Amino acid sequence: MAPPNEVGQALAAMVRGGPDVARAAAAQALGAIARPDPDGEAIDALIQGLLDEDEDVRVDAAEALGQIGHARAGAALMESLVEDPVGEVKVAAVAALGRLKHGPAIPVLRDLVRGRDGRVVWDDEEFLAGGWDDWLDVQVKAIEALGAMAAVEAVPDIVAAAADEMGQDLSPVAFRAVAGMGEAGLAALTAVLRSGRERERKHAAEALRETSSKAARETLAIALADRCAEVRITVLRALAAHSPRDARLGALLADPDPGVRRAAVRLVGDHWPERLEPLFDDPSALVQAEVIDLLGAGGPPPDIEDFEFRLRVKMRGPSERAAVAACQALAALYPGTAEADLREQLRDARCPAPVRRAAARALAKLGTRQAVAALATAAGDDHREVRTEAVAALAGIARAGPAAGAARDVLLDALRGDLVPPPADVAPPPPPPARQGASKPASDEPWPVSTLQAITGDEPAPAEPEAVTLDERDLELLALTATGPRRKHVPLNPPVVLHQDVRRLAALVLGDVAEARVAEALAAALDDPDLELRRRAAGSLARVGDALRGLPAVARAALRGVLEHRDRDLRLGATRALGTTSPDVVAAVAARLGDEDSHVRAEAVRALAALGATPDAVLDLFGDDDPGVRGAAAAAIAKRGGAVALASLLALAFAYPDTPAAEIAGLLGGLDRGAATARLLATIRDPDQRGGWRIAIDNLKELHRPGCDPAFRMVA
Repeated sequence: MAPPNEVGQALAAMVRGGPDVARAAAAQALGAIARPDPDGEAIDALIQGLLDEDEDVRVDAAEALGQIGHARAGAALMESLVEDPVGEVKVAAVAALGRLKHGPAIPVLRDLVRGRDGRVVWDDEEFLAGGWDDWLDVQVKAIEALGAMAAVEAVPDIVAAAADEMGQDLSPVAFRAVAGMGEAGLAALTAVLRSGRERERKHAAEALRETSSKAARETLAIALADRCAEVRITVLRALAAHSPRDARLGALLADPDPGVRRAAVRLVGDHWPERLEPLFDDPSALVQAEVIDLLGAGGPPPDIEDFEFRLRVKMRGPSERAAVAACQALAALYPGTAEADLREQLRDARCPAPVRRAAARALAKLGTRQAVAALATAAGDDHREVRTEAVAALAGIARAGPAAGAARDVLLDALRGDLVPPPADVAPPPPPPARQGASKPASDEPWPVSTLQAITGDEPAPAEPEAVTLDERDLELLALTATGPRRKHVPLNPPVVLHQDVRRLAALVLGDVAEARVAEALAAALDDPDLELRRRAAGSLARVGDALRGLPAVARAALRGVLEHRDRDLRLGATRALGTTSPDVVAAVAARLGDEDSHVRAEAVRALAALGATPDAVLDLFGDDDPGVRGAAAAAIAKRGGAVALASLLALAFAYPDTPAAEIAGLLGGLDRGAATARLLATIRDPDQRGGWRIAIDNLKELHRPGCDPAFRMVA
């Protein structure tokens, strides 16, 4: 096992003498894992890296020195700022100097805020060729650095730069910087709040909002009377977090702007209940809704005359948003008397759909048998969004409600097709053609070709075929498009038969009702001719099995029976569901490791790992073409543990360079951090493995980030 200090020494050596890609990676790694150490090799190597011939290495070295944060790097970073002609290096050096709080840099940074300092070397050829002035980027970073250093003397320079109408828009970054510069910064922002342009006042208020000092809050209060509503809202948000009972904030409940009134209700309204009653009939429906939401959030009903009656009026009023809020408030405040009105609202087909949906949600909170009966009727409503909400509400009651059993029975009836049976004169539709890939539609019916057609359901008129002549260029482009991803037309409102839709919705939500009886009913649905119903039943069985930590034998048998179905989605759901059960399904699940679909293969790996059975066949998937399958196999093998797992994960990392190092390193760290570190160090010390140095460095970085290994320290 390699001592942790060997990591720092090896990385420092790589910064000094490795190939350019490895030098840059090693600099990044040192910045991520090194601790401040005045005598450490990391500082010396990174300072040397500031003079590297490769500008990327110089950038990474500067950023790493800022992350380590040792003062000894200040002079070298100053030299890079002044002498290095590359703009990205200058930006990284300025940011690092700000993190180091290097005082000697303040005069130079102030000059850079004011203009393109002539003492600093710039790449004029690059500017003439590319048209971008690197100073603009450096100016922004200089302002941020001066703010981090709380350089009070720089306040006039920063404010002047922000006020320059011919320059770039600096007010957001400039005002954030000066907001933390004590009295001088607050004085500057006070002047902006009183006489600045609207955009500047907004940014000044946002900057002060991010500070926590009492003085900043008092400065902000100046803008409570600002003529811009957005500024007043920003101030309100900032002050409400500290002083919601401030009378100046309560006064905003009567603000002339409805947006401000709405924000005031939400942020401080509960502290000023006596001022809410007039807002109940506010000219703005959104303000009304905010008041109702607040008063109906719970607790005793407010001391407002005829409040329940007024809520009933709002529930039937012209504003949908206020009516939705009234439904919820009635259920919360008056559960004993609200149910009849809510049931009536739910079944009223003339009522807007959002309000009927709100009534369904409110009835779910009541959870009574009468509510279940009303929701059962609404589950067959002609409006799909209403019936969807009703079915979801029934599921909520079935999970936890006074009439849980009744709601569950309704959902089971819906699943079987007894709640909304098919019309007597309509034969059951044949099952749709199975999908062999995720990109193929589940039906041969043509998709809508426009948004209007998707909404209206109109079929496109058949068009006469046109003769098309393709030249060689056309044929080349056509060949390219055949190999890439294709766009799919997704209907906004897919055509669905009512009784089928109710069954499918029930199959979907029953996954949240964890009972053996439900599992058996879902298992029975796996033999239904409706393929979409079978898919949803399989997916719900996975959720039920996860909650119950297993499934009845009849469900396991039914799931095994569809593991070889030609439909990918059905196989996927069944595999996932079996992963929640018991060891008697291991052989059936293991057979899916060779599935033609990568999603199913990956799910089979995860299912086997969940069952505590990861066969050697999973190792074969380390060579799978799909990265998702390889990732699932890696996690499963790591869970199994052992020397074979460690060697296999390292081999995977080097075989597939695109694999994120954080994923592999996380698994390696869980196995044996020391052994993994030793093998990675051996790689970067071996000249014959030069091609794997970058991968080894990246994995070392992830293995030894702070917090991952508390024992790690950078040692000279």
